[in-house]
Amino acid sequence: MGRTILLALTFTLFVLATAWSLYSLPHWLLARGGAEWSALTPALKYQYEASLRTALLQGIGGLLIAVGAFVGIGQLKAARQQAENARRSQLVDAFTRAISQLGEASPVAKVSGIYSLARIAEVQVDERSRIVDVLCRFIRHQGIVPDAADSIEAAIRALPAIAREQDVIDLHGAYLVDRNFSGVRLAAVNFYGADLRRANLSSVTLQGVDLRAADLSGTILRGADLTGALVSVHLTDVAIIDNKTRLP
Repeated sequence: MGRTILLALTFTLFVLATAWSLYSLPHWLLARGGAEWSALTPALKYQYEASLRTALLQGIGGLLIAVGAFVGIGQLKAARQQAENARRSQLVDAFTRAISQLGEASPVAKVSGIYSLARIAEVQVDERSRIVDVLCRFIRHQGIVPDAADSIEAAIRALPAIAREQDVIDLHGAYLVDRNFSGVRLAAVNFYGADLRRANLSSVTLQGVDLRAADLSGTILRGADLTGALVSVHLTDVAIIDNKTRLP
């Protein structure tokens, strides 16, 4: 109510000031010419006053346009900030909800949380590193949890699309026995000390991965590319390979 009254008073004063400027100000300014003004005929006086009123009206119009533009820009900035705040709030809510789903017992809820994080990463690039870290921690700590196979596989398949070049996919010590990651690009992943027994890594890109101290007994590496990978065993002795497997 107080804001409305203040705006009404301001508008009223502006109208009164404008009316005075257009009606009385030209005559007052020109009358300061003294004898020269007094010597003019009424017609010339009217003409000069009309010209000055036109100039004042144009000036007031320009001022109103400038004020309107200033107010409009301010409102636009405020609207953009409000929209950004709303977007941030929605992002926080979605992130919190996804993290909560990862902690639920239901495998379906876990997978849903992983997909939600992947969608957040698509639209919020600056959150990708944090999401990569969350998913890596999830994989490392969920490995031996019953019925975790689907969620772990979903998380590992989501990671390559989320991670940026500078992000580290750290899966050291992860329990990945019998997991299926065929066809996934897992270049430069840290699998140090991971348990990959009988895991299906067929046609997986494993360039530059760290497989030192990893258990690769029965790991399926048919068609996998291990160029530049770090290993501490002879893969031909423990893993299942074929003639398309590219060894380190």
